[in-house]
Amino acid sequence: MSYSVRRSSRRVRRCVSAQPVSPRREDEVWTSRPLLNPSTIALIGASDDKSRLGGLVLNNLLKEFEGAITPVNPNRSEVQGVPAVSSIASIDYVPDLAVIASPAKTVVPAVQDCIERGVKGLIVISSGFAETGEEGRVLQDELVRMTTAAGVPMVGPDCVGVISLPSKMRASFVRLMGIPMRAGATAVVSQSGAVGLSLFEQAQLCGVGSSYLATTGNEAGVTCAQLIEHVIDDDDVNVVLAYLEGIRDPDRLLAAGLRSAELGKPIVALKVGSSVSGGKAAVSHTGAMAVPDAMVDALLDRAGIIRVHSIRQMMDYAKAFAPGTRIGGKKTVILTGSGGTGVMMADAAESAGLDLAAPSPVLRPTLERLVPAIGSIANPHRPHRTDHQRAGELRSSGPCGHGRARVRRCRHGQRLPCPGN
Repeated sequence: MSYSVRRSSRRVRRCVSAQPVSPRREDEVWTSRPLLNPSTIALIGASDDKSRLGGLVLNNLLKEFEGAITPVNPNRSEVQGVPAVSSIASIDYVPDLAVIASPAKTVVPAVQDCIERGVKGLIVISSGFAETGEEGRVLQDELVRMTTAAGVPMVGPDCVGVISLPSKMRASFVRLMGIPMRAGATAVVSQSGAVGLSLFEQAQLCGVGSSYLATTGNEAGVTCAQLIEHVIDDDDVNVVLAYLEGIRDPDRLLAAGLRSAELGKPIVALKVGSSVSGGKAAVSHTGAMAVPDAMVDALLDRAGIIRVHSIRQMMDYAKAFAPGTRIGGKKTVILTGSGGTGVMMADAAESAGLDLAAPSPVLRPTLERLVPAIGSIANPHRPHRTDHQRAGELRSSGPCGHGRARVRRCRHGQRLPCPGN
């Protein structure tokens, strides 16, 4: 599926043109600390069996989390070597966060117990709610009623949980085997657990890192927009990657987009379910309601949110924006080892409204020294494809010669990572 480079470019310019940032008042910010930065955690449905949901979550939490963790299991006094309690009421402190990984029929009473105990936030990983039909929707509606009345934020149900590397918290059942876990400049917010996990893994593997993976599942409580609002203000996050099947909170998403523009931190969104079949699949997956795609485009455009149509495009943007570089002009330099690829890149750059700046008279002698006769000092620059050391010098020399410019380095098969500034 294709997308409009020119429309995306307009959103890019809005996102990266940061204005003076005003601090947010406490009453303007949705309180997310218990969900993303808790000090204490209770796990309801904890299990000794590490192949079961409650066992996987506990095993992940025990790996790095430095705060108190209390397993809740009515049949055990100890789970995975940690002292356990029979109910949330038996814990001798009030947990910041309760993670629920028990069967659907037990979740409503468990949430009620948490509310009565004064738990500050909930992550419901359990499935069997609106995504399964009318009976599950009734259960989910009761969760919404209870948590809304009590003012307790709830992520889920039917989600894979939350990973917060700054807090060393992995409140999730996912196995991350062989994946480097480095807090980085991206944050992933996703309705789909599998897609969110894929984005999180790819951000880690490509070197930009990711500080957060927050999955909302059915979005019965906390929405993607609310989570975006939190992570966009994190000092270490430069770009937010969002996977959306539905938009339940458009006003909040608009506010998050405007805040991202104020901070100069782009939000890149992969909104799916635009077709009839895709919309039906989204309903069965997370219970998301279909929205006309023209309305989605209008909302994202107004909010300055960059819309993409594939994970590959999203990761291209992540790599472009993660360093936090803010370049206001359109001057672009392409550095490639292939003349043919350089032509394709030049076409893509021009269609995106970028300028391929010619080297200045001051810089031409330097380029002539660095680039052998077999290469080219025009823009695109084509040094000899085996002369990697000189190519590195060329990148660091500022090939444009007219102030700051974005340098595109292309290998065979790579595309323009950011069709904006």
